[in-house]
Amino acid sequence: TRGTEGAGGGGGGGVCPVVSVMTEGPIYNRYIEQYSEVDALAEVLRQTERHLEEQHQLTTSADQRAVAFASVLMVVIGILLSNDGAASVDASKPFVIIGFLAAIGLAFYSAKPTRIYGSGANSASLNNHVGERREGYLVTTLIERNDRNIAHNDTVLKASALLFRLGLGTGLASTLILFLDWVDVISQIQKWG
Repeated sequence: TRGTEGAGGGGGGGVCPVVSVMTEGPIYNRYIEQYSEVDALAEVLRQTERHLEEQHQLTTSADQRAVAFASVLMVVIGILLSNDGAASVDASKPFVIIGFLAAIGLAFYSAKPTRIYGSGANSASLNNHVGERREGYLVTTLIERNDRNIAHNDTVLKASALLFRLGLGTGLASTLILFLDWVDVISQIQKWG
């Protein structure tokens, strides 16, 4: 059905305009006839800006996770190097420590400062869209710039994620070596015991 009116009836005086929509089927299949190209471009711009903000949040979270992981591994190395920690696993200790150091390096490198682009711009970069009837291109130019920034940020995020996964895998492999050596020591103690 078509022809539903906004709240307050349709009379004028700043009341909601008549908006025709198709109401059959799911909500995502509805067509809004009064939705203009300007409205659509404004929404596209908003979505690209939102995506860039989410990328910033993701970058911050990933960096915090990498630094926390590296910090935990540093504590484990400290325990292994102390006289109290895992003295019975001397055979694997150098390999485990080297593995943990490699994992720490990869984790820290994944959290290194990198250029992540946002959605804002300084006025000087937008001055060429003022005057000579170029204002109409401003929104589409911002959308295009945001799309380039999103693609750049995705590349940076994927590279950092790969480094962190390598560090995580190295740390887990080192932990597995330590665990297997510890299990071997326990089984030998039980044989002698």
